[in-house]
Amino acid sequence: SPARSRAVSEEDLVAHVGRLGGSFYHAVSFDVELDEGCGLRFSDAHKVRAEACRQLTQELLAPYDTREVVRVPPEARLQTDVVARLAKVGGPWCVEHAVELCALVRTPEAAQRAREAGAARVYATPEDLSAHDWRSDVWPWLDEVCREIDHERLDPWVRAGVPVGVGNVSELALAAARDARPEVRPCIPVHNAATLAALVEAGAQGLWLSPEVTIAEAAELAQVSPVPVGVVAFGRARAMTSEHCVLQVADRCVHDCARCALRRRELYLQGVHGERYRVQTDLQGRSRIYAAEPLDAAPEVAELVDAGVRRLMVDGTLLAPDEVASAVRRLCVAVDAAAAELPAPARLPGHTDGHLHRPID
Repeated sequence: SPARSRAVSEEDLVAHVGRLGGSFYHAVSFDVELDEGCGLRFSDAHKVRAEACRQLTQELLAPYDTREVVRVPPEARLQTDVVARLAKVGGPWCVEHAVELCALVRTPEAAQRAREAGAARVYATPEDLSAHDWRSDVWPWLDEVCREIDHERLDPWVRAGVPVGVGNVSELALAAARDARPEVRPCIPVHNAATLAALVEAGAQGLWLSPEVTIAEAAELAQVSPVPVGVVAFGRARAMTSEHCVLQVADRCVHDCARCALRRRELYLQGVHGERYRVQTDLQGRSRIYAAEPLDAAPEVAELVDAGVRRLMVDGTLLAPDEVASAVRRLCVAVDAAAAELPAPARLPGHTDGHLHRPID
């Protein structure tokens, strides 16, 4: 139709019709036929483009619409070579071992309180290990990022015969070369048996599953794993790690992380729906953003144990020593209740079950 004010140009039409970012497609070229003085509402052009993309997708997928959907049972999902590789290093670890309660802590006081509450294994980051005097049986929990400059700080914590939580493949390789006892942190995603087998063959002697893994998925992994499988059952999950200091947006950076007053404050990022994500920045200027809702999986402990999970961790990164102790005792009660087939503790108000029952598509 004729334009009422400004005629649409070829450049305008290409710019609007070519917006394919929300589709599966990418425009390679345009062939435009446009009457002089033509008017067009760009919303109509967007509708035509969307419909064209829909029809193209329907046409491309048409040959697959008649295919029979085959549901593969969980026990048949493992490839034959993966089963053989896992068999070489022994049977499922969960069969003959009891549950171990673990804690990731910030201070020796929190470590002591965790042990008194029932924790069998305690971990701390290199930053915290360097800042305090610790017992010799507190294991390092290394960074999830390891740049060249980080090796000098992290590598000394990898020692022969000593457990160490590794957050990246380079530290896993170093731990294997030094005959350490590496445990893969949740930030290295293990979502299938092939990945599990590859990590075990690379030297992993323990696996901490991602917070995105459901109980059903954990069961598939734990039932074939030749090394102990664990999950974080209490605390705030790390949602993101930023290589840049998030606190710098306050425009008060002193370029000296050790003296930064903002690092000592309880700060949050606010989401679009008002949810608050706790932020902490370390001495390397690396920020970690934590989930808005804290996790409390005490009600799921019986299911996790039945699934073959044998290590349950309290992530006490953002907890005071008494809160760490309370969380460990809470998991102790849940484990005892599971063994006695008694009801589990109710979930704490304001806490979540994470993705234990909600798979991520």
